[in-house]
Amino acid sequence: MESNQSTPSNPIAQMGQSDVEPQGNPELQYDLKRGQKGWNGKGEFFRVLDNVIRIKHTDANFQNTPSAEERIRTVDDEGNFSQYSLIEIGSPLHRLWMDKIGPYLGDWVLRKNPQTSPPWKLLKFPDGYTLWLHKTGVQTDPANPRTDAYLYGAPHLGPRTRSRSQNTITVFRSPMEFVEHAIWLMKGCEGRCLCKYCTPGQSQRDINARLNHGLRTESDSDDSDGGGGTGPQSSRRRGAGSQGRRPRHTKRDRSPPIMAKDYRVGNSGPGAA
Repeated sequence: MESNQSTPSNPIAQMGQSDVEPQGNPELQYDLKRGQKGWNGKGEFFRVLDNVIRIKHTDANFQNTPSAEERIRTVDDEGNFSQYSLIEIGSPLHRLWMDKIGPYLGDWVLRKNPQTSPPWKLLKFPDGYTLWLHKTGVQTDPANPRTDAYLYGAPHLGPRTRSRSQNTITVFRSPMEFVEHAIWLMKGCEGRCLCKYCTPGQSQRDINARLNHGLRTESDSDDSDGGGGTGPQSSRRRGAGSQGRRPRHTKRDRSPPIMAKDYRVGNSGPGAA
């Protein structure tokens, strides 16, 4: 029996403007003050020190991380290897995510110029969220693996990628995927989160355009904005990350084709009886 319910093609269009735009006067709400090195202040769910933002609120499931087996380098029967490793706080890739997310928090929550100096930065992920590097490749070329960064900790469950089964956890595959969720957490989970996982039916490209006030940026050309993927197999096209290309296998030797007989009258070629 078919269900009468259907997923709206554009869920944001179903909402009022108040669901999309931040409300109130943040300067009064958060009592931000401009110092010599940037903005300072705090709200109930965050602190700001010299334009560096710390989100104190979280919705994370602390158990949602790569399994113990996934953290060990494994090789399958076809010679493909896989391994997850934790990306440490302060590492270049971790700083990249902090630098990309920060300006959107300054813009959409604090209502300050996202291009201010010093730049807005996120200090660290909300508690329970951890960044992991996934390395994949082939044993015959171990020096050139594909690497993808994934943010774990999301409480969602469901078929979020083609490579994941229904009961596996959701991961944020890029800084831009996490921005809307970070905004929602910074506001104390007020209203509805507008990230693609809390509000399904959106493309990341549309979310990026909304976050950039309709202006096109480099991130708009990629549905996931590439979460730090590198290596010869990485892709900056739509779906880079957990839906990107798998390492190519070595071509197998194939037997020569079998020639069919030709039963036409008068044929004397090699297929004739």
